[in-house]
Amino acid sequence: MERMKILSDAKFMSTQALDDANNELKVAESELDASIESQTLAKYEYKTSLSELNRRTINSPLSGVVTARYLDAGSIVSPTDGEHPILTLAQTDRLKVQIIAPVKYFNRFKKGDLITISPEAPFNRQIKTKIAVKDSAIDAASGTFSMISYIENSGNKIPSGILCSVKY
Repeated sequence: MERMKILSDAKFMSTQALDDANNELKVAESELDASIESQTLAKYEYKTSLSELNRRTINSPLSGVVTARYLDAGSIVSPTDGEHPILTLAQTDRLKVQIIAPVKYFNRFKKGDLITISPEAPFNRQIKTKIAVKDSAIDAASGTFSMISYIENSGNKIPSGILCSVKY
């Protein structure tokens, strides 16, 4: 537009051509303003959609594997509906080891004792851990008692649910 104004002042182009160029400039500026407004509106719509998605997304406080689904994707769930589970999640980065031992070992073990857990083949490697919980009662029907220990399983190298042996 500036160049056309210079040419018009020097009488190298008609005033009609200058008016046409000026009108084209105003139309282009209006289209630019409309595009900027459209882009701003699209950003707000994106933020609203993202907020709506986050409101409808359920995040687990732990990492793991879904072992059972009770609802399908898209089902409506109330945030206050704590009686009906959505899914069952098995934590796999920290495994709970439940040890069932004969009653003759009851006085041998206590909470905090160091033990060695050996998962069954092909995952058989020795893992040292401590007894976290020891039952204070004995199951009379089976003549056993229970202990619980936890092992770290970063990288999910050991699948949950396999049998283990214990060494004291």
